[in-house]
Amino acid sequence: MTVQLKHALVEIHLKSVLFLFCCFLIPFSVHAGSIGFSVSFTSDAILISNTGSEPAYRLSAWTLNSTSKWSPVQFIVGNSAYLPPGGKLSGKQLGPSVTNRLGRAAPLLLILHDQAGSKIVQLAWRRPPETRHQTIPTRRNGQKLVIKADTAIEQKIVSTFAFVVPYDGVTRLSNPLPATEATPPSPIEHTWATGNSMVLDTGAAQGGAWLVHETAAGYLHVQIVPEGVVRGQEQVPAWLIWTRQYLLALAAILAGLGSAVMIMGVAHSAHRGGALVAKSGLP
Repeated sequence: MTVQLKHALVEIHLKSVLFLFCCFLIPFSVHAGSIGFSVSFTSDAILISNTGSEPAYRLSAWTLNSTSKWSPVQFIVGNSAYLPPGGKLSGKQLGPSVTNRLGRAAPLLLILHDQAGSKIVQLAWRRPPETRHQTIPTRRNGQKLVIKADTAIEQKIVSTFAFVVPYDGVTRLSNPLPATEATPPSPIEHTWATGNSMVLDTGAAQGGAWLVHETAAGYLHVQIVPEGVVRGQEQVPAWLIWTRQYLLALAAILAGLGSAVMIMGVAHSAHRGGALVAKSGLP
C-alpha cells in the first residue's frame, strides 16, 4: 500500500469521525421559538405587536378600572384569536386611567396561549415604575410564594401590590380552553405595617409574579419574581431535571473528548504507517 493511499484512507476516516461527532452535537444545538411583544400607547389607543418567532393564540389585554379591577381592552384592528409573528393588534381602553397610587403606572396585562394551549402572562406599563435593584427576599413553599415583612419594613416600604395569575401547568392542558378568557385576579395589596408576611398562590406550576412596592414618599418600584420551575416540568421528578441539565452536558463533553482522542490516534497511526513505509523503501 502506498503512502498516498494510506493518507487518503486516513482522510476518509477523519471525515467519518467528524461527521458522526457533528451528528451527535446537533440535538444539543436546537433552539425553541419565542413569543415576545412590544406595546405602544397613544391616548386611549393601544398597539400590540408580536415581535417573537412563534404565533400567539387567543390574546386578551386588560387595564385597571376605577375600582382597581381588570377591564378588557376592546380590539378594533387585527385578529386576537391568532397573532402571527410580526402581526399587530390595535385596541382601545374602555375606561379612564386610574390616577391614584398603582393606577399612576397604568399597567396593561396581556394573556395569551401558545400552540399547546399553555397560558402565558405578560405585564406592560404606560408609565413604568422604577426597577427595584434592592429586592425583598422571597421563598417558595410549594405553589405558595412567601414574602416576609421584616425586610420590607427595613427598606421603608409601606405597601406592596402583587400581580399574580395562578397557573396549573400541564394538568390544565388536559382540558379544553373555555370559550372566553376569565377576568384575571385583581392586583393584591398588602400593607406591611401589620407585620404579617405576604403569601401568594402562584398555582401548581409555580408561576411568576410582579411586585410593585410603594414607599412612604409615594414612589413605585417593581420587582419581578421569576417562575419557580421551568415551564412544563412541574410534574417531572427533581432528579430527572438534574440529569437533563448536567449529565447530558457531561455526555456531550465526554463525546467531544473521545472524538478528539480518536482523531489524534488515527493521525498518529497514519504518521507511523507512513514512516514505516518510507523506511522500508516500498513504493
